[in-house]
Amino acid sequence: MRWLSGSPDRVLAELGFNENFGQAGQDVRPVPQRPFERSIAMKPRFMNNRMFLWFVEFRHAMVWLRTFYLRKVFGMKLDPSVRISFKAHVDKTNPKGVVIKKDTVVAFNATILAHDWATERYGAQSRIVTEIGARCFVGCGSIIMPDVKIGDEVVVAAGAVVTHDVPSHSLVAGNPARIVRSGIRTRSYGRLIETDGIVAA
Repeated sequence: MRWLSGSPDRVLAELGFNENFGQAGQDVRPVPQRPFERSIAMKPRFMNNRMFLWFVEFRHAMVWLRTFYLRKVFGMKLDPSVRISFKAHVDKTNPKGVVIKKDTVVAFNATILAHDWATERYGAQSRIVTEIGARCFVGCGSIIMPDVKIGDEVVVAAGAVVTHDVPSHSLVAGNPARIVRSGIRTRSYGRLIETDGIVAA
């Protein structure tokens, strides 16, 4: 986990906010000086820069601690860089069947399943493995069904229900989810990179 350091103004600049961010009468839109490191948070008007940076660090620390807890207590195979929303649901019935690789984010109300009650595949004897690759984004309210493998650099749209394996470099949406774009590229945490040759499925 990368900790923020330096003066508040300097760190805000690194996160992509201009020097007038939050000042009365100024354009408060963030300036993407370094898009790779832009903060996912927006600075409320009542917060000064120092308080805002403390809040960002605190939130990142809590997300990291939750991932650490899921790895050490439940035995989930999560890369330390993985970010899982506090409102996301990760299967604890078969926790060792959950595999999420580096630089992937799971948004709020998403559900990742690794057991199937109907076919009696659950508990310690279950061989189900639900795997999500590196640099993926799992959108809010989406459901990843048991025994599904999602490749690297995949974006799962909000509300999608993924019932089958998804190849790398794909964008999937719908219920059941289908590939709506292929050939996409992403940065860390599933942030899309504009590339030529993106093909609609």
